[in-house]
Amino acid sequence: MPRGYRVAGDEKTIHAAEMAKIDKDWNQVNIPVIHIHGDADDLVPYTNINYSKEKFTSLEIVSIPQKGHEIAWAHPELILPYVYKMLDQTSN
Repeated sequence: MPRGYRVAGDEKTIHAAEMAKIDKDWNQVNIPVIHIHGDADDLVPYTNINYSKEKFTSLEIVSIPQKGHEIAWAHPELILPYVYKMLDQTSN
């Protein structure tokens, strides 16, 4: 099995437990957060945006229609404007 698949499998095995460890700490994030999510994501449920809404006070949600989990790699042109916007916001 390719190393990348093994690493991804290991990550998923412990992901929920690790997220539970930091769940109470998200309110300490004091910079703007942009949650970018494809509405056709078949790995991470689209409803995770609700979790972000609960945890972050300075939040922008960007929903990318008809795109899945691979947005950052397959369609960087769709997310880079938001990354640049975040950089502008945090550098001022």
